Amino acid sequence: MNALIEFQDVCKYYHMGDTTVVAADHISFQIRKGEFVAIVGSSGSGKSTCMNIIGCLDVPTAGTYRLNGRDVGKMSRDELASIRNEMLGFIFQQYNLLPKLNLLENVEVPLVYAGISRADRHIRARLMKEIETNVALRVEETETSDAFLVSGRGELHLSVLIETMRREGFELEVSKPQVIYKTINGKRCEPLERLTVEVPQEFMGAVMEGLGPRRAEMISMEELAGYMKMDFSIPARGLLGFRNELLTTTRGTGIMYHVFQGYAPYKGDIPERTRGSLVAFEAGTTTAYGLNSILDRGELFLGPGVEVYEGMIVGENAREQDMDVNPCKKKHLTNTRASGSDDAIKLPPCRLFTLESALEWINDDELVEVTPSSIRMRKMVLSKQLRYKNANAKKSQSGQ
Repeated sequence: MNALIEFQDVCKYYHMGDTTVVAADHISFQIRKGEFVAIVGSSGSGKSTCMNIIGCLDVPTAGTYRLNGRDVGKMSRDELASIRNEMLGFIFQQYNLLPKLNLLENVEVPLVYAGISRADRHIRARLMKEIETNVALRVEETETSDAFLVSGRGELHLSVLIETMRREGFELEVSKPQVIYKTINGKRCEPLERLTVEVPQEFMGAVMEGLGPRRAEMISMEELAGYMKMDFSIPARGLLGFRNELLTTTRGTGIMYHVFQGYAPYKGDIPERTRGSLVAFEAGTTTAYGLNSILDRGELFLGPGVEVYEGMIVGENAREQDMDVNPCKKKHLTNTRASGSDDAIKLPPCRLFTLESALEWINDDELVEVTPSSIRMRKMVLSKQLRYKNANAKKSQSGQ
């Protein structure tokens, strides 16, 4: 493995009049990715000088310093500034804070120069603050500055974090949760949970029927004062959305809790949503006339008078494919009747979503949009034409 940081006979001299001060004298070492290295020495031995060179705040007088295989001594000032901004973190001995900024704003300064928006900076700071106390949470940066990979202990754990941030005023877009797979002895393995469910006896059959397609295997069952206590071994992905299903099936009387059991070979596919989405293809305000015109296409998720945008999901299609619709359609004035003189349009109650049910419902190409005032669902690609273009390209590739 190539060294991430490499010193080869690095020297650093400072000239003070006729006097030459040797701050670093032919230092050589290597640091590889993943290593933790401490530079220890007495005062004046060159520790700070080495750190300044490593941090690209200074350059060697002689010798070679390579950072990720590149010779730092041959870089321009702009290249060094870019490396300091994108690759290196440096904690100074002195405070070095800007007095007109608070602590959070001082920390945000490198992000400002990196072109990261204010909202993204605040979300990043909020997530980093969360992992200080939420020890079961893990936050990883992605290739883009506005997206983070957040891992936790199940759907409820992540939902609590999202709901907390929502109430604090953050606006987020969340993709469909995925479990973390591992390869053990050459086999693809997935996490299993030990699930315990307590329900009244009359709901026992319905609960077992619901757990069957989720690849749950019963371990034990016993009766407790009119309630049935059932233990299952179930893949973690089988629990996504099950809490809401249990409450609906048992009319709010069911109780469930689960603990991590271990990893086991992949249990097989779990049936997902078989119906497509009804997607708005233009922005506007929904009307009763427009919603009524698409009512026979499937189930609606919103009522009249709601602001929508292109790519927003407004309902569930009765068929497998997605369908672009216009819920903002208006009945215009004609020679025989006015636009507002239609008979009263009666729409059925729309289907409402909680955060957990929305995360379960979406597909891999969709997002849940979470704001302080609403929970909505949308396509990752908002443009109708671009979605069609991507779908045709995918078909062409699969046909080759």
